[in-house]
Amino acid sequence: MLKVQFVTVSFHTFGWMQNLISSIFTYFPYNILVIDNNPTEEDVGSTFTHSRSPGSTFESDYAFTGVNFAFNDKVKAEREWLLNHGIKVGEVNITNRKVKDKNDEQRYKFTHCKQTDLRSTYVPPVCKNRLSIIQNKGYHRKHGSGLEIAKHWCLHNNIDVMCHVEPDVGIEGVRWFYDQLSAIENGAWHAGSWYKRAWGSAAELAHIPYLERPTYSALDVSCCSWLLDPIKNIPLYSANMGGDQSHPKFNEITYSDHAITNNYWDTAHKAWFHCYKHNKVALTSKKDVKHLDHSCSLKDYE
Repeated sequence: MLKVQFVTVSFHTFGWMQNLISSIFTYFPYNILVIDNNPTEEDVGSTFTHSRSPGSTFESDYAFTGVNFAFNDKVKAEREWLLNHGIKVGEVNITNRKVKDKNDEQRYKFTHCKQTDLRSTYVPPVCKNRLSIIQNKGYHRKHGSGLEIAKHWCLHNNIDVMCHVEPDVGIEGVRWFYDQLSAIENGAWHAGSWYKRAWGSAAELAHIPYLERPTYSALDVSCCSWLLDPIKNIPLYSANMGGDQSHPKFNEITYSDHAITNNYWDTAHKAWFHCYKHNKVALTSKKDVKHLDHSCSLKDYE
């Protein structure tokens, strides 16, 4: 039997995170790992980067999205809620901004802290050890960096299948996941419930409703599962395409023109293409699951 681990990444996701974790515990017997990418009180713009576009900084993200990513009361409340309902199992402190080798796994090695029960005033009707937290305190705090940390933690703990669900995904049942798991049991390395929709600057896409944007060949990372062994050496962060564009299978796909021009894969898509070129990708159902994307209204369900 395959050993399964749910994972998610927190970053200004107060409210969304509580709903996601409660839903997973309601419908599934599996544990969940949260990578805490949220800022701390000590953070300023120059100490970390969280990006929706490669190479951006804290300050340019603010200009790009109009969102202030600084530490605030909701960030504090989200972290306190996680620690009150789970167990902190490690920290990552990646301070080197200049990375010589993007495939250097040492950047994502986590350090174990003492696994003591962080006492809380409220214990949910599930065991606290079902929720594990790793705090990412380093400079690289992009979503893909969080996924890379989660991947290494899962490999360290002999996990076979990592199911990643973003906090803004609404879970209403189990069929979507067991369809993904069934696809993996039948030979897929990667399974997901929907395709990636077009992304770009607010000026380019603001006038296009989220669900009317074109889709690409790549699966959306917001709700997908990975068989970890085949991708253990493939980065999940936004990565250089390298020689991927010369592969014959690359001519079969549709993808962001901007990304192709700048020779980079969006979060987790280098690993997606690795699976795709081996014919190991499965698009599965979206029964019982909805993507309540931050950029659309709560009524614009995927």
